[in-house]
Amino acid sequence: MKKLAVPDKKICVACGVCMKACRKEAISIYRGCFAQVDEEKCVGCGLCAKACPKDAIVIENKGATFYAVAMSVCHICKCVFNGAGTALTVSTMMHGEYGVDDVCLSTLAIVDRTGVRGKILNKLTDEEVKKLQLSADKLKSVIAQISL
Repeated sequence: MKKLAVPDKKICVACGVCMKACRKEAISIYRGCFAQVDEEKCVGCGLCAKACPKDAIVIENKGATFYAVAMSVCHICKCVFNGAGTALTVSTMMHGEYGVDDVCLSTLAIVDRTGVRGKILNKLTDEEVKKLQLSADKLKSVIAQISL
């Protein structure tokens, strides 16, 4: 199943940023109203979606999840090499944050050339904390079943 960039005509403001980001020249601006994708040229790489300032483009019919994972890894690497200290959601070992210990969970952290420089602890509701703790407990139980 082929991946394809799909602009949302209700959100798109025809700014052309996606068109400039597309390396396959698969995007044009239709009558000055919205972005239009040439299905024959589009490879579904997601550069247009990432560049769109209005988040008006989604990648549909991808048929596989490894593209999104690869794009995320590339973004994390870019942030590490940039060294500016970027806030990203990454998995780190929990050491009592939100009442969770001894398991890695994806939470907001500052990432720079040294890796994870620190965590950003968001204010969570009691219900959110309970759900996070439940998720950690389920993950721990799965890990406990693994024998290496």
